[in-house]
Parts: sequence; structure tokens; C-alpha cells
Amino acid sequence: MQKNKFYNIATILLAGFVFRLFMLKYHWAVGFDEVHYLRLGLSAAQIGIGEFLHPYWPPFYPVLIAIFSKVISDGELAARMVNIVFSLISVYIVYRLARYAFSEKIALLAALTLTFFPSIAFDATNVLAETVYTTVGLAAIWCGWKALNERSLIQAFLVGVFSAFAYLAKPEGIHYVLVFSGVAALVFFIRIKQFQKHLPALIAVSLLGFFIFSVPYLIYVKNEMGMWTLSMKQQVNQQFAALDWAKDKTPEARFSLTEDNRYLPTDVAYHEGNFQVLVDESTTTGRESSVDIGMGILVKKYVENFFKVNRDGIPVLLTFAPFLLVALGLFGKAWTAEESKFNAYILMFILFWWFIGIPLFHVNLRYFAPQMPLLFIWLANGLVLLTGVVHNTLKNNDRWLPEFKFFKYKTLAVTIVSVFILGFTYLPELGKILKRQQFDAEYWAEAVELKKAGEWLKTNTNGPIRIMSENKAVDYYAGLLDTRKTVSFPINKDFDRILAYAQYKKVDYLVVTDRYKTKFPNLQFLTDEQNTNEQLHLVYKDMNPAGIKTVIYHLTQ
Repeated sequence: MQKNKFYNIATILLAGFVFRLFMLKYHWAVGFDEVHYLRLGLSAAQIGIGEFLHPYWPPFYPVLIAIFSKVISDGELAARMVNIVFSLISVYIVYRLARYAFSEKIALLAALTLTFFPSIAFDATNVLAETVYTTVGLAAIWCGWKALNERSLIQAFLVGVFSAFAYLAKPEGIHYVLVFSGVAALVFFIRIKQFQKHLPALIAVSLLGFFIFSVPYLIYVKNEMGMWTLSMKQQVNQQFAALDWAKDKTPEARFSLTEDNRYLPTDVAYHEGNFQVLVDESTTTGRESSVDIGMGILVKKYVENFFKVNRDGIPVLLTFAPFLLVALGLFGKAWTAEESKFNAYILMFILFWWFIGIPLFHVNLRYFAPQMPLLFIWLANGLVLLTGVVHNTLKNNDRWLPEFKFFKYKTLAVTIVSVFILGFTYLPELGKILKRQQFDAEYWAEAVELKKAGEWLKTNTNGPIRIMSENKAVDYYAGLLDTRKTVSFPINKDFDRILAYAQYKKVDYLVVTDRYKTKFPNLQFLTDEQNTNEQLHLVYKDMNPAGIKTVIYHLTQ
């Protein structure tokens, strides 16, 4: 790479790093899934390497958290820094792909627009596996492109390796090596008369690379679950989703106690990691929450989710301006032979996951994110094409709009396009982040009140304790890192049953907040301080500026 090219991309990456550090200002606490990744990683760093293993939560991101926490003492900051670093690696990969497909100019523009796209930059400061998953997935795509063009077995092997790391970040990561193999097989059959024997070799080597690095975890999952499967996460999510379509089951079963008050399916799955208890028909839990997922349920799920992808997914993800620019960059001019190969290759990964993978799995905006960086290659090309159109339009109308010495048509065209993209996309997206507040009563906002409650418990209790809560942020800030000992609130209306479950789980403290009262109206009397149970003693109460009340009750066994 020439010096000036290196300095250009290095400057963008450095500026992107600073931009992401600025985004940290708008985080105040971790919550929900973030807590599990963080606790697994810090457990591995503080207790032992085996602590990052869990059949539901994939290990790669926790391992990276453990490594970074050896350098950064603040575990939460270490977890965020993992994603910041990996997000910048993603930018570099997109830059290299765009430079190969188009030009240095478009590559730098793709890197620039991706680096400073507010929602993507902000997501890179979350404590979730998506950013790491995105980066290693992009690396697999990049290596796959080089493997096909260079007929390189080494690059094909790296496709498998990076796909394995993607799988170890999120189980659906296996699709990278499968799509690559599918593309190679398709090319082989299209050119069957030429018998390109290197293509089957590329497929075999990529699969070998995948299995070498994924087999240890596959064996672990098999031993934990008693069956060969990609992960417990995949199986559990399919089970829970199937409750929505099963005629003899209720979706609330996953949040409700079993008849014996000993098992809560969400705890069994997400925390204890005991799949057999969850689905075994000989157990109370299995009879109440397990579903035989047949072809009928699968088809119903796919059709409904496919509709959601087109109604709630892509239109929200690609708003007007980005969609227009991506479409223009992709279809604004006829493809050359080389562009045809590149565009078709990249589209295979996007279309497969968005229109096959997600409908078969679950529709969530987070699940569209890993393919988003690829769109910035076409978005950058669209910006260049649109600027050219505006420039030529201005020149063709010089009679009405004369060119001035210090304001050339080209400068005016760039200004118009910049105002368009900034005004319709970047500034509104940035505004969403800048208006975030530390004290926010919205359900999914960062629960700073639970951070405060957890820190109070850490200071005012002795020895290991067990907490019953909805958001496990309170567990983390209380210093509790064992995910398997986590206990959640059921939605059952009979509080005596909830208390029986808490006693069975040897819970010491119940932490309740008004934030989740829409899901748990059965607990409202606790925050209203109308408890009459002699086993529960109010030891903490707090009202934050957003009007969220939090209480802690000590449960005597």
C-alpha cells in the first residue's frame, strides 16, 4: 500500500476511534444480554478459562473480554473496547473490498461513510457479540473473494477459520462457510464443461478450516445437551418461537413457572443451560413448554417472518437516503464483467441471510446489522454517481446558474449531495443518540437504577448472595459473575408461587423496579410497599429523576 493511501485510511480509522470514544458518553449501564457476555468473560479472567463456556451463550466474545480485561481493569470498558477495535477492523475490510471492486476514491468514501454512520458507531460501543460477529464474518467474505479469484487454498482455509470464529460468536455464523461453498459449487456447475477442479478443493479446504476450529465447542455442546447441534441457543430460540404457533401451548409458558414451582423455562435455558429439563416430556417443564417443531410450524414461522422482514426490517434499517444511494450504486450503471462477479458474490451473502436465515430464525433489527457494512460499498459508489449527475445537470443549465470562480459546479454538486446525505440520514441518526438521557423510563433504556441497587448490595452484604431480578444488571453490579446461578421473576399472578420458587432457588434478595411493571404487574405491590409477607423485609428503596422506583427486599428462608 502506498504511503499516501495508508495515511488516508489510517486517518479515517483514527478519527473513527475518537468518534466511538465520544459515543461512550451515552452509555451508563449494561443490561439484558450484555450482562451475560460480560459476566462470562470476567469469570474466565478471574476464575479460570473454563468459565466462558456455556451451551447457550457462544464463547468467542467472552474470551475477547477476558483478554482485554487483563489490560483494562474496568471490565465494562474492556468489553466495549473489544467492539470498538473490531468495528474499525470492519471498516478496513470494507475499504479493501471496495478498492478491489471499484477504486481508491470509492473505497475511502465507503470507509468514511461507514466509520461515521452514527447508529453503527454507537452499536460498536454496546456489550454485545454483534460487532465481533460482523467483523469475522466480513473477514470470511473477503477471504472467500480472494480464494475464488486467486484459486488460493490458503484463503479458502481462512474462510473456514473466520466462519468458525463467527459461529463461536453467534451460532448462525456457520452460514458464511455454507454460502461460500454454495457460490463455489454454483460456479463449478455453471462452468462444468471446463471442469475447474480447484473449486471442489476450495470447498473442502474451507469446510476443513471451519471444523478444525469449531469442533471443540461442538463437542462441548453435544456433551451438555446430549445431541449434536450447533448450539443450545439455536434449539432454545426455535423452541420458544414455536410456542407462538403451537395450538396446544401458550407463548407465556416460557415466562411461567412449572406446576411444581421449581423451574422457570427462561432460567433453565438462558442461565442454567439445561436443555434436557426444558424439552424432556417426562418432566413438568418439558410437558408445559416443549414443542415438536414440524414442517407445518416451520413454514408458518417462515412466511410470517418473511413478511416482517419486508415490513419492519429492511425499511427501518435502510431509510430513504441510504436506500436510494445503495440502489443507485448497485444499479446506476451497467455492470462490467468484474463488477458482475463481485456484486453477485456480495449479494449472495446479504440475500441469503436477510431473506432465508432471518425468517427461519427470528426478526430483530440487530440480526440485519452484520451485512450492513457491505452496503456502504454501493452507497459510496452511489454518492459518486449522484454527484456526477448533479454536476452534469448544473453544467447543462449554465444559462440559469453561472459558474463562479470560487464556487465551481463540482464544488456545488458535492455540497448538494453532502447536504442530502447529512440532512436525511447522518444528522437524524446522530440526533437519536445525542438525545439519549441517563435517566430514561423507557422499558429498554439502560437501567441505571439497577446499577445503583447492585452497587448498594455489593457494599452492604457479606459473602455470596443470590438475587431474583428481571434485568441481570443488578447481579453484575453486585459483583455476581456466575451466570448459572441467576434467577428471574416469573409472570405468574400468584405471588406465593413466586416466593416458593425463590426459596427453592435459595434467593436472598428480590430486586424490583417500576421500569418493568408492564411485564410484571404481579409485582407492583412490592414497589408500592404494600407487602404483608413476614418473610420479606424492605431494605432499600430509591426513586430516580425519571420517576423509576426501585426496591430491594431481603428474603428470610
